[in-house]
Amino acid sequence: MANWLKWLGGGKEDSAPKLDPPDAAAQRNEKGRLDDLAAWDSLKASGPLPKKVTRAQLEKMLTARGFRKKRVDPDVCFLKDMPDRVVFLLVRLKTFGHEGHYAPSQRLTLSANICTPEYAAAEAEVMGDPDRQLVTMAGTGELRFKEFILTAERAEDIFDEVQAKAIAIDPVALLAQFRGYDPSRPGADGLKHLCALALAGDVDTLHGYVRRRMANDPCGFVPFITAEMIARAAKIGHRHG
Repeated sequence: MANWLKWLGGGKEDSAPKLDPPDAAAQRNEKGRLDDLAAWDSLKASGPLPKKVTRAQLEKMLTARGFRKKRVDPDVCFLKDMPDRVVFLLVRLKTFGHEGHYAPSQRLTLSANICTPEYAAAEAEVMGDPDRQLVTMAGTGELRFKEFILTAERAEDIFDEVQAKAIAIDPVALLAQFRGYDPSRPGADGLKHLCALALAGDVDTLHGYVRRRMANDPCGFVPFITAEMIARAAKIGHRHG
């Protein structure tokens, strides 16, 4: 048995999980550092370095694409109204200089989320919060892009890629998915379930939840889903029925 398997806690060598030795991550990091330095030296030797993009330039690019800037503490996001949805982006740019044994880099992190106006209005009403902002139906999660020097051309390509991912999300399919959720799903999924039922006009299911709540049955919902929220969802359902 290899020493590192003993360190992990034993088991027969042929039946143990195929894990890397403890120093494997360090070895990969060191190889990555050396590869980056070699690539950086090659880039410098190939001619004048390209001009790196700034945060201000990124914002101008997004404005040209039809996004508007909005501050939602503690973040700044960028919203774009489309015929069937609103797309909003969180954008972070970090620049790391050439220090010691590390190559410089720029890291652009984007998160794209979508919502329909109808769903946003329903969720705000169910929550009893008319000022609720940046309601999310689904998103891409954080997408990270790393370059030695992030150029404007590369940034435009990245925006194309991320916007395409956001547009590929189907709001109609999402609502059908939410309606099929079990009320006991964790987090905000119970809220999405209520809103989707309301927008579909499914008052039978919603009134079933109302009656069970009146009998002190939580219906499987997480604690933050109140009886009042379910009743408001049923009210919306009647308007859409």
